[in-house]
Amino acid sequence: MNYHSTVMRALACVLLIPLCLMAQNPQSPKSFPIPEDMQEDWPGAGLGEVETKLLQKAVQADLLEVEADCETKLSLDRVEMAGVSLGKLGKGVVVRMAGSCVCGATGNCPLRAYAPRKGGYRLVADGGMGWAFGVVDSKAAVPGLVFASNGGGGQASLGLYRYLGDRYLLQACETLIKKDRADASWWDSSAVVVQTWACGAASTAPATKPPTKCAPAKCATTEF
Repeated sequence: MNYHSTVMRALACVLLIPLCLMAQNPQSPKSFPIPEDMQEDWPGAGLGEVETKLLQKAVQADLLEVEADCETKLSLDRVEMAGVSLGKLGKGVVVRMAGSCVCGATGNCPLRAYAPRKGGYRLVADGGMGWAFGVVDSKAAVPGLVFASNGGGGQASLGLYRYLGDRYLLQACETLIKKDRADASWWDSSAVVVQTWACGAASTAPATKPPTKCAPAKCATTEF
């Protein structure tokens, strides 16, 4: 091997070091504010008879997938829902599949968001397992959504979703940890510690006091 080749090979190794370091040190997860209108209640979406039937058709298709391994299938009249403004997408509906066999012990159930389309509704967001949601106040044509999941042990997780292309995608994740009062609102930023973490990775937040259970009135089922 000649002198020139040796020098070039050594130079290439030096130039590649920053690239290797960048790959090993990705950007830190970014935090986002807790939406002011986080919603735990499911008052219904105020749909007419025709719209209700169209939404039922879309939800039924997703239920078949969600409950593929359930022996007892969830009846559509036990599905909870709430109306939500989705900007240029129109008046959407967030659905919580309460009563499903896949719901967790901490009250988390499959959350989905639907937007109107010609002749029906389409699924635009899979919010995972949770119990509450909120709309992100932004100047975007389609506002972002935040879905909340009860982690137990005085913790809750928030996932921020942005509309990209033709559906919502998960963009950022946070864990909320109650400071002192177990009865404090999860959505009171002064009552919780917020920790950011990389979506898809396990949260390393320490366990604290268990959260209070919601009152029966707030967990009531809303029929279609």
